[in-house]
Parts: sequence; structure tokens; C-alpha cells
Amino acid sequence: MKYWSQFFIPTLKESPADAEIASHKLLVRAGIVRKLTGGHYTYMPFGLRAIHKITQICREEIDISRPKSTYADVAPTTTQSPDFSRRSR
Repeated sequence: MKYWSQFFIPTLKESPADAEIASHKLLVRAGIVRKLTGGHYTYMPFGLRAIHKITQICREEIDISRPKSTYADVAPTTTQSPDFSRRSR
């Protein structure tokens, strides 16, 4: 288990001057995203970790809710074998 102090999480005490939306201010202050250039942002390690965890949880929930069926379960059963010798012309 890693401690919070072992992660590279650069936090800010004050909101950035160019941030207008509350969620944007919080993401930058928490060290989840960082501004690269005008309009371009990158995820910091803590932000990537959060995204990967959310993705994993969503995949697990989708797998739980998806019915487990195969082609053999839904294919119609027939006693006749297909006759490939006759072709329609």
C-alpha cells in the first residue's frame, strides 16, 4: 500500500486566474489535471488512477448485468443437416 506522501500530487492553495467553472478550479487545485497550453490539459498520476478505477468499476458492472448467452443457447436446433449439393441458380 502506498501512502499519500509517496505520490506526486502537486496541489495549489489558490484557484488559477483563468479558471471560471467551479469544477475546473477544483480539478486544478486538487492536482488531478494540469494545463499544458491554451485549452489543452493533461491528467496527473492521481487523475489517471481515478479514471482507471472508475473504468474498472464500470466494466465489472456491465459484465454483471450482461446475460451470459452463447450462440448454441440461442441457435435453433434442427435435426436435418444442410444439403450443400443443391445450389440455387
